[in-house]
This record gives sequence, structure tokens and C-alpha cells, in this order.
Amino acid sequence: MSDKTFDKSASSSVLKGWSKFSIKLLNKKKSRSAEQHLKLAFYEVHRKFLKQYQNHSSLSALLEEGLYDCLSGTSLYVLLLEELGYDYKIRETDYHIYLLVEGGEANSSQQFLFESTDPVSGFISDKKEILKREEQYQSAWAEDGNGVQGIATATLEYQFSRKVNNDINRYQLAGLHYYNQGIYAYNNHNYYEAVSSLQKALFLYDSPRIREFLDLTVSVGLNSDMDMAEKEKIRQLHQEWQAAFEKNMAQNN
Repeated sequence: MSDKTFDKSASSSVLKGWSKFSIKLLNKKKSRSAEQHLKLAFYEVHRKFLKQYQNHSSLSALLEEGLYDCLSGTSLYVLLLEELGYDYKIRETDYHIYLLVEGGEANSSQQFLFESTDPVSGFISDKKEILKREEQYQSAWAEDGNGVQGIATATLEYQFSRKVNNDINRYQLAGLHYYNQGIYAYNNHNYYEAVSSLQKALFLYDSPRIREFLDLTVSVGLNSDMDMAEKEKIRQLHQEWQAAFEKNMAQNN
């Protein structure tokens, strides 16, 4: 859990309810085709857990209040798909996250798209419609600003230098939660907290855009009108992190 605001006292009740929900869905798998079962799972999650869309919502907001965006909603679907035994791909674009799910049936290559932010038509099985949606995620959302944006953007006139269109794993997905927290803190001029969150994000997901934004945040913080003591805290935090990060990278290589 990347959200430190999560109320641990409520976690037992949440986990118990989730376990009961997922077991009930798993028991229905044998009596349905993959498409029928996945469609049921998609809409049952929305009905029971994803109550209201709120851009850049946290995991705690989802679990405690039903508030979700593409990051938190997709994270919940990932958990369910693993419990139900389906393979999936987590797709990352500039401002959005979605899922491609494998049907898992013999002699079938069919995929299903899970769009967690669409409670009405977010389960897509038609190949042409899947391609259409993917094209939208890679272009229109970023260009006109009117699409669903679950991955945060900075209020500065900052544009990431590369386009993003990747498959990521669940650990990298968790890293994007920290990335969102970092940009939220940056937009509120809390540069120390932003640097801390972005550093955590990079340990989970060594992404060029997270590296780029961390460098920008450190630079903006050190050149801001904060007092010298706060700037020194940022400088020391970043130096310590760089040493630990480089050591970790060397060990992994």
C-alpha cells in the first residue's frame, strides 16, 4: 500500500469483504465462458467497489470511500484477475492505465479490454473497438486534455520529453501511485514531500519520466523561495537517495 493515509483499523473488514467477493466470483468461473465471466467480474467490481470517479484518487480513498481513478481502479482489477486465474497486461500511456486480459480458453487468442474508469461500457471484447480505444489513449487524451487522466500532470508548462506506451508489471503500477503522490505534492509546492515520493516511485519503477520529473522537482525546490534549511533538507535527501539507488542498481546488475 503506497498510501500512508490508509486507516489500518478498517483493513480487516475491507479484506474480509473482498475475500468473500472474489471467492463468490471464482465459484462462477466454471459455469461461464471466459467472456461471460470476465464481463460479470468487471461490472460487479464497479457495482460494489468503484462508486465515484475522482481524478488522482488514492488507494485508501478507493477502499474506504469508493473513490477511484484509472490507477487505483486498475490496481483493484489486477488483484481480482490474479485471484481468478487470468493473465493480463497492464498498459501505460502518457496519462492513462488500462488492462488487456487474456481469455485463457483453449485455441483462443481473444483479449478483453478493461477500462476501469468507464462503468457503463468499460468491458470491451470487440477487436476493432479495442484498437480504437487504444488509439485514443495514445493520442486524444493527451492532446485535448478532455480524456480520463489517472496519471497526474504538473501545473507548470512541463511536457515529458518522450511518449509513453508500455507494458508494466504490478510493482511498476505501485510506483506510479507514488509518482502521482509526488506530482500532487509538487503542485502544492511541497517539494520535500514530492522528492521523497518520486524517489520511492523510482525504486519500484525505474522509468525515464519519473527520473526526469525527479530531477526537475529537485531543481525547482532548490531554486524556490523556501528558506535555506528546507533547501538543505531536500539536498541531503536527494544525495542520500542517489547513493542508495546507485548501490541498489549495481547489486541488481
